[in-house]
Amino acid sequence: MFKLWQGLNLTQTEIAHLLKSKYSGLQKQYQVARQIKKYNRDILKKFASEWNQNNPEIYINNEKDIERIKYAFDKYFHIYCQQLIFPLLDKVFEEFEDENKENILMIQLETDYIKDFNELPKIITRFLENF
Repeated sequence: MFKLWQGLNLTQTEIAHLLKSKYSGLQKQYQVARQIKKYNRDILKKFASEWNQNNPEIYINNEKDIERIKYAFDKYFHIYCQQLIFPLLDKVFEEFEDENKENILMIQLETDYIKDFNELPKIITRFLENF
């Protein structure tokens, strides 16, 4: 979920739609939002703990300090998750026949992004299988 959100800029509703068949507990946008918030908070707290062990002179000691570094982390995770996801998308894309690739590219051009999941069930299914 976190990787899809950060790597593909999907909305929480789109993530819920994508994952509903795989995770029955994530049917609604707010369920996805809660999970993403939890993942984000856990990652930042773990980072702060490790930072404090390695850099006692610059101590992160409260939620305000964590909030200050959150923006930089969001930017980092966005790039990191894209680097994880894009090769998988390329791999899945290469598995399609040339005529299907052309259709996928046409849909992508029309929608600006591959977000019309009703039109692309095969690519999304294969992507999630490889993810």
